[in-house]
Amino acid sequence: MYAGVVVESGLTAEIFGTSTTAPSAAHPYTQSLIAAHPDLHGQRVLAEGLSGHPPDLSQVIVGCRFADRCPHVMDVCQRVEPTLVTLHRSRCRCHLVDGEAS
Repeated sequence: MYAGVVVESGLTAEIFGTSTTAPSAAHPYTQSLIAAHPDLHGQRVLAEGLSGHPPDLSQVIVGCRFADRCPHVMDVCQRVEPTLVTLHRSRCRCHLVDGEAS
């Protein structure tokens, strides 16, 4: 969830990966959560935080709630709220996967 809405859902092992499989997260917020998780067996690196601030939920939000912090933001993200799209075995709310990326 991000700012009160589901942005991605599915089997934990598939989205976040396992010790033998890579993550398959489709939403940039989920990808940033995975990137912030330290590798317990690898080199220690400082995790990078997201730029910007979460949206003010007391105000009407136009477009994608993650747009101001997203590294892949497009014009459509500022105007249209993405729908929750069913992927292979998960669901994602992002214009990168919903066919509206124009």
